[in-house]
Amino acid sequence: MKTHVLAIGFSLAAGAVSAQGFQGADVGMDLTRNTGDFTQGHYHGSATYGITPALITQVDLGYTDYYGVSFGGSRNVGAHLGYQLSPTAAIGGFWGFEDWPQGNYQAYGIEAKTNAGAIAGNPLTLEGYLVNYSQNGGNYSFTGGGIDAGLQVSPASTVNLGLFSGGGDLDNDRVSIGVNYAVGNGLNVGLEAGHVFQPGSDENTLGLNLSYKLGNGSTFKERTFSSFLPGL
Repeated sequence: MKTHVLAIGFSLAAGAVSAQGFQGADVGMDLTRNTGDFTQGHYHGSATYGITPALITQVDLGYTDYYGVSFGGSRNVGAHLGYQLSPTAAIGGFWGFEDWPQGNYQAYGIEAKTNAGAIAGNPLTLEGYLVNYSQNGGNYSFTGGGIDAGLQVSPASTVNLGLFSGGGDLDNDRVSIGVNYAVGNGLNVGLEAGHVFQPGSDENTLGLNLSYKLGNGSTFKERTFSSFLPGL
């Protein structure tokens, strides 16, 4: 396994009113197997900082590599600026930069997250975003949107559902379902199965996710190509 990049950034913990100063951090490793017989490894991290009791900022760092195919890896950095609407809801905007062998790419957009919902008494978290992704100095670009839902079915277990749809130069849609288990002391392990609809041929993916949360962790997820379409 190649270099793991663990990131430090700034964010707000959703579900608790933000306080000023450092709030916590997340680091993670996502390994996703593709039906094209290669594996994508994405190593990432984020951290939390409250500027005021309601205004927050988050920074993401990450590294993506491929095993079994010579795609080359990428490095990414991202920033979020968010506002806590209530103890259970936050909105924000984000910007991201990715350095691939084929060129440099930027992403920007808006996002929102809430953990105020429930199904049959089980806590429900929803996170959605809209993104514009483009190559610096190139012709490649797409717009897209996604939503992630997590339903806590036991004190340690969460069932996750993810949807993403892209347009423009990325005519791909993805649906995924997975389960996450909180081992304890901030350590989490998850499994995810995904299906990507794309012109000509579809792809199936199977992912293993390991993460560690320090303190309250971060509010928003990363906004990178590897987060929109894991395994591609």
